Amino acid sequence: LESLLKGKLSYQEYRSQFLASTGLSESDADTLDAECLKMFETSYAHTEGLLQRVSQLFDLYLLSEHCEIFAAHIQNTHSFFRYLKGTLWSYEVGTTKKSAIALIDRYSLNPSECLIVDDNQVNISVADSMGFSKVHFLEPESVHQLYRAIENG
Repeated sequence: LESLLKGKLSYQEYRSQFLASTGLSESDADTLDAECLKMFETSYAHTEGLLQRVSQLFDLYLLSEHCEIFAAHIQNTHSFFRYLKGTLWSYEVGTTKKSAIALIDRYSLNPSECLIVDDNQVNISVADSMGFSKVHFLEPESVHQLYRAIENG
């Protein structure tokens, strides 16, 4: 999976390997594709409003771990991208969120002036080690924690 996310393996190559490893046939590819894309159909109910509000106060960037096909689908499905100053997909830079260096370099960011929001503890730990402020987003109630972090600078 990491090779797919880093852009070292195409989705079609990954899908073929996945189907073979699970005993499924290539005839199941369309069903797999549709089910994978369904995962990205709905964002959290609060996402649009939160990003709109916060984007009025801060520059927002997205560092996301997706292959090219999923990234394109997400961008075509959701309108919240208009609130982002920049977007960086893992497949574009050959690294995952475990290394936020690509985001720092691409947009000349200073970690001490940034807030990382993520649902993965490993990514939160990496952000902490790099000097980012962080919010571990676990559930809808995490929105309140995020607002407190923003208000406290």
